[in-house]
Amino acid sequence: MPRIRASIVSRVTLVVALCAAGAAPAAADQPRPQPHTKTARPGPPSAVDPSRSDLDIVALSVGGVLPGGTTMLRVLIANFGPDETASTATVRVTVPGGAAAVGPFFPPSCTPDASGGTVVCTFAPGLGLLKTATVQIPVRVPSDIAHGVTLSGGRVAVSSPDDTNSGNNTASFALQVG
Repeated sequence: MPRIRASIVSRVTLVVALCAAGAAPAAADQPRPQPHTKTARPGPPSAVDPSRSDLDIVALSVGGVLPGGTTMLRVLIANFGPDETASTATVRVTVPGGAAAVGPFFPPSCTPDASGGTVVCTFAPGLGLLKTATVQIPVRVPSDIAHGVTLSGGRVAVSSPDDTNSGNNTASFALQVG
């Protein structure tokens, strides 16, 4: 009989503990901070307050390439906030001298200059806190470039009127031919 009583006491204790845990508000019931709201300024109807966003180049990769070959430049941009972007963001890619950007590009909003030396990509407002955007640029090296040559001078820059920290907006890269 003491064994049955201990079992009942254990079950009652478990039920009381579960009820007590359920009495606290769930995480979804907790108050949440209000997001930054955009309010119109006096003037043109499309004007809004800038957000407090921080765009950053968090990853940049480019593979090696053979003479006459093509490699892919990949750039990952992140918004470290605290707000989502309220303005357009622009990514400008300068290809190392001796190489040229060739399409197709990602995103499709990317446009090269006539020589393929610079590509500009635009992103619409709305990149959320801790969200990322990707740029992919195919880069071709002429066939007369020698094996073992490093083409330097590549640069990526991201900009936005909302960006509160321009210290993390650029990165350099080189292409290894061989």
